[in-house]
Amino acid sequence: MVASAKGPWIGTTPVASVAVDAGLLVTLFDRVLAIASLITATLILGGGFIAARFYFEVGGTPADVTLLRYGTAAVLLLPIAWKVASTIGVLRSFVLAICGGASFGGLVFVGMTGAPIAHGSAIVPGLGLIAGTFGGAVFLNEALPKLKLAGLAIGLGGLLLLVGPTVVSADGGALWAELCYVAAGLLWATFTVALKAWAVRPLHGAALASVFSVPLLIAMSFVADLNIHNVPIWDTAGQALYQGVVFAIGGIVLYAFAVGKLGAGTSVAAMPLLPLFATLLDWALFDGPLTTTTLVAFGVMVISVFLIAAAMRGSSTAFSERATISK
Repeated sequence: MVASAKGPWIGTTPVASVAVDAGLLVTLFDRVLAIASLITATLILGGGFIAARFYFEVGGTPADVTLLRYGTAAVLLLPIAWKVASTIGVLRSFVLAICGGASFGGLVFVGMTGAPIAHGSAIVPGLGLIAGTFGGAVFLNEALPKLKLAGLAIGLGGLLLLVGPTVVSADGGALWAELCYVAAGLLWATFTVALKAWAVRPLHGAALASVFSVPLLIAMSFVADLNIHNVPIWDTAGQALYQGVVFAIGGIVLYAFAVGKLGAGTSVAAMPLLPLFATLLDWALFDGPLTTTTLVAFGVMVISVFLIAAAMRGSSTAFSERATISK
């Protein structure tokens, strides 16, 4: 931009140039803030596995962590859920609760008792992304370009490489745990497709999933193996704070902010950080397994995610160009 000779000046610099520079600084700051939010959100979500593992070490059970995560979030998010449920309906709210609430979390935590965190932290979001993308194509008529299809196929191969040794082994205990992860991943895929189909914001979806999980939490308190009363109070309070506030609210808010600033394609590319962070912490703190097969599977999934992200960015660019031309 070139200022006219008659335009206002600050010293020897045109005001227009100062405004452009200030705009660039604001844009750069927003982008840096969004990237920081994306990384933080990914680490928070990966940390959910580690926090649960800590609680198991002091006597907690999967049912305990499920109750603390969704019970705490339900209390805090009740006003939001009340308002949103009146818009989308009670039946849809219960569907979101089944797919993204206590049943989903419970499957993840049960899986952790029989299979490595490395598997769960990769299978749940990975299968959720793959199945959710196919679900979007089938039920929402979303585009499925060849690049994205190739990324999904490679990602599925990475997941099979990760769980293959368990499936072919005779260890039935580990197999059912892996199946819990798979079921949780499919539930999460359904949850994401439902959010898109019903135009529900991520935080609103989290509120509905938590609040409408309360009936399941009440039933679970009578039949599940609860051991909260035998766990030190500070461990229970810390678990409730992390799972119910930091994870269920903070992680989702930060991720939604990042998606809004960076776009879905760029945000998806950060997904490999979640299993990497969770696996490394599990290995460092709890002597969890860190095998060559696991690292290779992670590498394959990184390639998959970057192909999917590139396809999503390409679709977004093409849509923007068409919108500009139509104007």
